Amino acid sequence: MIEDVPCITVSDSDTEQRLKTSNAFRTIPLYNQLIKEGFLDYVQERREQKQKQLFDYKPHGENKDWSFRYRTNLGKLQTTMGMKPNARPTAYSFRHTFIDELKIANTPEHIVAEIVGHAHPNITFGRYGKQANIQQLNEAVNKFPSVEVMYA
Repeated sequence: MIEDVPCITVSDSDTEQRLKTSNAFRTIPLYNQLIKEGFLDYVQERREQKQKQLFDYKPHGENKDWSFRYRTNLGKLQTTMGMKPNARPTAYSFRHTFIDELKIANTPEHIVAEIVGHAHPNITFGRYGKQANIQQLNEAVNKFPSVEVMYA
C-alpha cells in the first residue's frame, strides 16, 4: 500500500527471479476491478499460508522461465473453454491490449512505460525528470475498461 493505493511490486527479490531489464523493476497500482473481485483477500490468504509468491508457479528450464507454466495453463483453460489454438489471445496479447487501451485513453506514453516496465522512449523523460507518483499511475491503470464496459 502506497498512499492508500494497493500496489503490486515486480522485482527480482527471490533467488531464482530475474528481470529482463532494470526498467522491469516497478511498483504498479492494482486495477480497481481486481480489488472489487476480492484479489486482496487472495493476497491475504497467501500471506497467512506464509507464501512469498502470489502464485505457485516455479521457474522452468535452463532459462528459469517463470511464465512457462502460466502460459501452458492459460492455453489449457482456453482449450477447455472451446477457444481454438492460433485463434485465441496469448498471455502476451493481454499486455498488448492493456497498452492499446491506455493509448486510446490518451494516457501519456511515459506513464504507460512506467507501468509496463519499458524504458522511456525519448531522451527527455529517459534522462530527466522524476518517476510519476502513485496517484498518476493509479489513475492510468484504472483507465483500462472493465469487462462489463468492453463487452457491453
